[in-house]
Amino acid sequence: MNKVHRFPKTARLRTRAEFRHIQREGKRLMGKFLCFQSIHENFMRPSSSSRLGITVSKQFGSAVARNLFKRRVREVFRLQKSHFPCDLQLHISPVRKGVGLPTVQQVEEDFNDFKTRL
Repeated sequence: MNKVHRFPKTARLRTRAEFRHIQREGKRLMGKFLCFQSIHENFMRPSSSSRLGITVSKQFGSAVARNLFKRRVREVFRLQKSHFPCDLQLHISPVRKGVGLPTVQQVEEDFNDFKTRL
């Protein structure tokens, strides 16, 4: 795999404290398929780029569906990362159970909508 296409640890939210901080202090925006929670700061880790955390509960579906959801979100984030401020900490989860697995195009639409409302 080319190193350009990786999702390194420095680009991820990793600890429970980071997720909790964004949930408590961040701004929440709902899309058609994704729930975005974001905050503009480098919490606990100095980083030169925006960071992403994804959570998907078992209620969403099978492990295959959950992993596919995360893979699609990571890919769209990787492609659009340069359009976000460098201090953005972003937590994404599915908007609600029962909606189904969004396509890559639907994830891109939600990301574009999020960028305009950011």
